[in-house]
Order: sequence, then structure tokens, then C-alpha cells
Amino acid sequence: LDPRVSATATLAVANLAMHKSSADLFLSMQVLPKLLKLASQDNEEVAGAALQALTVLVAAATESRQPVGEADMLKCLVPHMNGHKLALKLAATTCLTMLIGSEASREIVRNSNIFSTLVACARSEDANVAAQTLQVLTIMCRDHDFRQQMATAESGAVLDLVCRLIASPEPSLRKATAQLVLACGDDRTLSHALCERGALSALKISADSTTHPCAMTATALNKLVHHDMVAKYSMLGELSPHQLVKGVFYDFGRLRIGEPFPSLKELTLAPINAHRPVLLVNTTARPAQRQRSTLSGEIKTSQKKKPVLSVVEEAPAAQGHGGSAAGATGDEWRPELDDDLLHLCETAQAIAEEHANEPMAVSAELAKLVSGRMGGPVPLGDLATFSVELATNELKQRLKSNVIPIGMVRLGLYYHRALLLRVLLDHVGVPSTLVRGDYGRAYNVVHVDGKQHVVDVMHAPGQHHLLRNGVGILRKPHNFFDCIC
Repeated sequence: LDPRVSATATLAVANLAMHKSSADLFLSMQVLPKLLKLASQDNEEVAGAALQALTVLVAAATESRQPVGEADMLKCLVPHMNGHKLALKLAATTCLTMLIGSEASREIVRNSNIFSTLVACARSEDANVAAQTLQVLTIMCRDHDFRQQMATAESGAVLDLVCRLIASPEPSLRKATAQLVLACGDDRTLSHALCERGALSALKISADSTTHPCAMTATALNKLVHHDMVAKYSMLGELSPHQLVKGVFYDFGRLRIGEPFPSLKELTLAPINAHRPVLLVNTTARPAQRQRSTLSGEIKTSQKKKPVLSVVEEAPAAQGHGGSAAGATGDEWRPELDDDLLHLCETAQAIAEEHANEPMAVSAELAKLVSGRMGGPVPLGDLATFSVELATNELKQRLKSNVIPIGMVRLGLYYHRALLLRVLLDHVGVPSTLVRGDYGRAYNVVHVDGKQHVVDVMHAPGQHHLLRNGVGILRKPHNFFDCIC
């Protein structure tokens, strides 16, 4: 047939197939093999029309769970995706998007070794091709094995590309990239890999942009830090009650815009500097302590003690980036252990048992414990002269690191004290929120009987202040305690 006639007839099939009854009729007539032949022709007009018809019919077949011959489809689509004709590349990628709607189809696609083709298409200078390919990757991320493939070193190019495209001025690319990040955010390994490549900074810039606003990037940012408490506290400045600070956690302050997320190992081995210290929480017991605990019939350190107070939902250890090294053996690097913190946790447990079912009393006593540990009460007017730099520098020099275990801190400001109090509150089961303020401030908010109270751990340790309008006020530039005095 004349190519123009073939193209016109094929477009008619595509348009008619938009109606379900017509699509079912075409499928019953075994039209797909004929369309595949047309789609493989050199004539761009005919091939484009055939790919359009295939896209519509494949979508209908997937919806009705009819076989579409995925292997044959891929043999037709991949050459176009690898080709140089943008219209056919886009049409083939769009058809692939419809093809992978079922789990069985995704498995066939995953096993067909087209990952390099997808990477190349995602790098396309054509925004439509790149965005459509990102949509394919997003759907494929429903497959666990494909997510593992995405996280491997040789596939890191995709994650690097994602970090770059988040800041694209093209709206379709930003939206498609944010959707892919949302899909990756369900996988702890992928989310960590994205964070390490600078995705958090890129998402934050995009979410705050007034020039290229994209609401979905803010959603993607929240999703990405969902599994990573270190990243969440650094980027969003808040840890809610169900996110228990235990295991390995570290606070290095706010992530600077444009910088990749630093691992705990990188921070530990970095040269000593004059910046604020990185505070390390490590509730991991020494092996000998765990063994004694097991032999004596006590609860293993790795298990959660029954809360003396309100029941808090169990959460995975807050390892964050590099925290997994806590379980390292042999000569592998591991975070500094903190026997002082473990002793403080034991003291906190005793306080909780003494004031059973009195969460306000427990939080007050723990605040006094933390304050006494870190220099005692400091009047508001004396804050400017309460210096911790000398003590901090001595600790850094002794440890030969910028990372300081929180249990070793003997002089502390707001952010030192608030983090330690949060660890102890979590240990005994008192629900609280840790909120980062400006200028090195941080606050503890305990949740009791449906009300929120800010616990003073700095000026009048143990005093509670009812918070009437949510924690947002704690993020303001001013000092919360200035406002209540």
C-alpha cells in the first residue's frame, strides 16, 4: 500500500480504539502483530501511526488483562528508543509506558536488559522524551528487583541525572523527576543513594523556588527523608514522636544548599575545623555488655524495653547515612561508642520507674538531669557569656574528630541539651517532638493528654510551657523563652 494510505488507516485504528468496544474488537482480530510490522517500517509517518495505535491497544489490553506479546513489542520499541528520530523515540517510549502496567510485563521488561536504553532516553535533550522516560522508570520502580538495579553503582548515572533534572526549568521534567523521587522514596537504599548524590539540596531549592514553582517537589522531599531521620532533622528541622532517636543518629546542623548529604564516616574522618560539632547519638552497647545481658536473662540491648509511660510505636534504629557501620566487624570503620549515654539512659529509666504514669514529672526530672549534666541553668541575660567553645574544642582534639558523642558533652547550649533530652524521653517512652530553631536553638515539646508543652532545659530546667498554636512558633527567628518571660 501507499505509505500515506497505511498511515491514514493506522491512525483511524488508533482513533477508533479509543473506545473500549472497538479496542476489544481490534484485539480479537489479532491486529497487534500487523501493527508491529508497520511500526518496524522505515517510513516515519507509517511507523509513528502504528506506534500510536499500539499505545492505545496495549493500554486497552493491559486493562482487560489480555496478552500483548511483550517480547515482540520490545523488539519493535527498543530500536526506535535507540534511534535518532525524536518523534518515533517519544512514541515508542509512550507505548512502553502503557506496556508495563502489569507486574508480569514489568518482569519481562526488567529481564530484557534495556536499562541502558532507558538511561540514554532519560538523558535526551528533548524534554518530552526525557519526561516520558522518567515516567517509565517511575512505573518500573514498583518492581523490587528493578529498584535494586537502580541502586547499583553502574546505574548511579540515573540517580545523578535525577538530581540534575530536579532543578530543570522545564515544568514537565521537574514534575516527572519529582514523581520518580516519590517512587524511589519507598526504598531505603535508593532514598539514601539519592541523598548522598545531593537530591535533598536540589529538592529544597526547587520546593522553595518562586521562579520555577513545583508543589510536587516539596512532597518528594518529605518522602525522601521519611526513612532517614538524620536527613529529616537536617532538612526539615523536626522529629515527630513516632521517630525514635536510638541506635545511631547524628546532628550536623542544617545541610548547606548545593552540598551533598555527608555520611557519618565522612564527618568523622574529616579534618578538625572550627565549626559547630557534629553530635553523635549511639545507644549501641559494647559486645561484652550485650553478652552479659543475654546470659543474665535480661532483655537484649537490641530489643525495645517496655515503656514505663505512654506506649510509643516501635521504629527502626535511626541509622541515617553511614550509621549502618555500627554493626561492622573486623577492621571496618564504626561510629564511636558512648558508654556515658548508656549510663544516662539507665538513670532515665530509674527516674521513669520512680514516677510511673506521670509523664510531666518524668520530663521535668529528665530536663533537670540534662541541664545538670551540661552546665546547669543559664539565665537568659547570661547566654552571651555562657561559652562552650573551649570545652568543645578540647573534646574535638581529644577525639581527633569533629564528631562528639552526646554523652561526653559537659557544657551544652540549646541544641546539645535538646538532643540529649529527646534521646532520654524516647528511651523511657514519653512522646515528644524535637524542633530545630534558628541561631543554634532547639526545643523539646512533650505530648501529654492531647496537649503540647515546651520543656525548658536551659533556663529553668523542668519547667513546662503550654504551646497553644503548634510548633511553628519555635521555628521563628526569635527565642521562644524571650517571648514568655
